[in-house]
Amino acid sequence: MNFIYGLQAILLDIWLFVKSLIFNQLFTGFIWGVFLALLATGFILTKNPKNLPKYLKYSPTQNFEKFNKKDQKGVYEVSYSQFAKKHHLINLIFTFVILLLLVLTFILLIKL
Repeated sequence: MNFIYGLQAILLDIWLFVKSLIFNQLFTGFIWGVFLALLATGFILTKNPKNLPKYLKYSPTQNFEKFNKKDQKGVYEVSYSQFAKKHHLINLIFTFVILLLLVLTFILLIKL
């Protein structure tokens, strides 16, 4: 029985900490700032925001020929490994953007 009381106390302390973070305007502003910075970074890395859905939907091997040009000799201007690193970075950034959007939605729902 003491274990259950201890667990309830720990969960209550965690909830009070989360609640104090949610109602802190600086924390909410920080989350908004990180969200916007990641969004801008993702758009800058893609160089053409119209291609963003293709970057997120398809694998690097499917996108490599679509987004890279060949020179006169038939050699690609960017190597596949560089393109794959950039592709994975863009996917990671927008995964964090979606995660932060979910956190912001949770914060706004709790504040109401």
